[in-house]
Amino acid sequence: MNVGLVSRSWNRFRHDNNIWRDLFAKNPRWLTPRAQELLRGKEATPPPPLPLQQQHWEMILDESIDTIPDYLSQHQYRRSCPESSTATVSVVTGHMDSIYCVQFDTSKIVTGSRDRSIKFWDSRSLRCTRTLFGHDASVLCLKYDDDILVTGSSDNTAIVWDMARGTPRLRLRSHSAGVLDVAFDEDYIVTCSKDCTIKIWRRNDGHLIRTLAGHHGPVNAVQLRKGKIVSASGDSQIKVWDVRTGDHLHDFTGHTRGLACVQFDGRRVVSGSNDHTIRIWDLETKRCERILEGHTDLVRTLHYDSENHRIVSGSYDQSVKVWDSDTGRCLLDFPNAHTSWVFDVQCNMTRIVSTSQDQKMIIWDFAIGLDLSLVE
Repeated sequence: MNVGLVSRSWNRFRHDNNIWRDLFAKNPRWLTPRAQELLRGKEATPPPPLPLQQQHWEMILDESIDTIPDYLSQHQYRRSCPESSTATVSVVTGHMDSIYCVQFDTSKIVTGSRDRSIKFWDSRSLRCTRTLFGHDASVLCLKYDDDILVTGSSDNTAIVWDMARGTPRLRLRSHSAGVLDVAFDEDYIVTCSKDCTIKIWRRNDGHLIRTLAGHHGPVNAVQLRKGKIVSASGDSQIKVWDVRTGDHLHDFTGHTRGLACVQFDGRRVVSGSNDHTIRIWDLETKRCERILEGHTDLVRTLHYDSENHRIVSGSYDQSVKVWDSDTGRCLLDFPNAHTSWVFDVQCNMTRIVSTSQDQKMIIWDFAIGLDLSLVE
């Protein structure tokens, strides 16, 4: 941006928003938060495949961005995010046993462990700010939003916590074995279990609405999006269900061994298996679009960042990998991320966080020192 120092004419050029708008429009994946809100508000379905039509972009750009800082922030971010191997790595300890699950945002990280505790960590200082106890066995899974935190445990129950107070609101009891994963939306909480079932609960009062039976092995993972449940089981099957009626809608078959994890964005399903592969499925065509190969052991965990076309995976081979979901290419490989099995991995635009049997949480930060307020 030193071009603005050359002369007054060059300085006017530097501040010409039309130029920056054109540069921004040539990079149609660079959606600002305001642009994303506009897209969600003006379209009943997900944004159309990239690139967007130019007139659509003109509307978004005119309404949503101060184009100079937006362009520079996105340009800095794209140069530093997980398509470059440069990152600041932090190792966080504090749990007394394996860390099974994690979720994070810009202010906090939440983890669940075999030591029966749930810990809250400050995202900047990485210090533990709160520890919750309530389960009688390992905390295997968790999910939170601004209002509630839901945790599932080997004690066969799930607890719904008040997110602000850190106190239990409800305890969900019906499974006959450990609760392996949990998902929820505005109306429903969905749990899945080693007992081979999926249960749908009413969010506001914890009433059990129905039990879904159909898998012939432990249901290891579940996702809930747009009224559909996607479940993955040790029986090597992926099933799609209607959350309102409980109807079984479809199966995805192709994995040759049991499934450990699944992600679902409403359109694509991404699954990880003990056959060491990741598969990407299209919900509409019911076909497997792509098979990602590279892990040498069970693919235990996945995070699918559909907006940025990335998949992050963690495996019992102790590695964490980053993939381009459009091409299947492995963008980054951390072959010795942990010293034992990787249990969970999450990512956002600038960070990858993984947890492991080795009792450690590892954080890769790809944007240390950058002002990302406009892109997060």
